[in-house]
Amino acid sequence: GFYVADPSGNDLLFSGNPRNEYTLSTRFRLTGNTSQNGGIGIFFETAVNKDNQYRDSGYILQFDRGYGNGEIIIRKRENGTENTTPVKRISTFPDGTRIPIRTDNEWWESEKELSLSVKESATAGKKLITVILDGKVMLKDFEIDSDIESANNHTGFRGWNNSPVTISEVIIE
Repeated sequence: GFYVADPSGNDLLFSGNPRNEYTLSTRFRLTGNTSQNGGIGIFFETAVNKDNQYRDSGYILQFDRGYGNGEIIIRKRENGTENTTPVKRISTFPDGTRIPIRTDNEWWESEKELSLSVKESATAGKKLITVILDGKVMLKDFEIDSDIESANNHTGFRGWNNSPVTISEVIIE
């Protein structure tokens, strides 16, 4: 993989992921996050343009303490920039309870396990996304547009707001 610090002060880490269908699972912990605005992003279905300052286009799943009152969101990225309006916002667990608000340090700063599965859709040019947080299915078979060829597919992580994150495990299957 390779690391990029973009002009906005974000830390980006990319790794090739030459698969059409995959599950990325990670264990992480937001650490020392006193700003209550940090989080971790996971790139998926992403192409990286190495000739244009490693700018990426695709999607990012964000475990985002600062969005709304704390949510999981999916955003489209184009040429290294995120669209301001998320493709999907997840603010509740499957039982209908809300994700704890961003001021709940105990919840937001405890170790989390987040899995993202991507699989082919029956519709050409589409993929289905499933998101699991700590064993709970937060989103199932959500359809996105994707024409990324597996040879150009990347995954990776993004951090922001100088908020440290400790990643203790990454598995791509």
